[in-house]
Amino acid sequence: YLNCIIKPYHITSVYTCMKVFITLFCLVHFAIVEHSVPIAIFNIHQLSNQVLLDITIDKENLSEELDLAPTDLTKKVILKYLQENTSFSFDNKINELEIKDLNQMGDHLKIDCVFKTEISNVKQLEIKNTCLLNIDNHSNIIQVDLNNISKDYRMYIKRKTISIDL
Repeated sequence: YLNCIIKPYHITSVYTCMKVFITLFCLVHFAIVEHSVPIAIFNIHQLSNQVLLDITIDKENLSEELDLAPTDLTKKVILKYLQENTSFSFDNKINELEIKDLNQMGDHLKIDCVFKTEISNVKQLEIKNTCLLNIDNHSNIIQVDLNNISKDYRMYIKRKTISIDL
């Protein structure tokens, strides 16, 4: 009689123990797996009549794209890359960038830029951006904060140009 009570209980406790073990294993395994999404963020905003562009970009991705060591990513090199891979037209007038500051933040570079020509009351903005699009699944997130309007856009291999009415 005691055997009938202990054996089913033992089997149930082993089964429960295995369920707990498998659940814990899955939780630990999936918590360790890194799901990195390759993006760069371009934030366009205005300070008085000066339009600024703040870029946050993965240092390793940019280094690979330019085939340079991360220590060789200078303002001059990055500006040349931006000039070749971006274009910003405000009310149908292209505006060139100038890099004001370059800082490393962990695995990313923070690039603070200013547009050379002062602008007020922008009505239309056209952006061409092919930065890092050679990297699989890469996206450039464009954040526009102009004329008290905030809009976000995703640019990727199939969407290299956007036109924004403000």
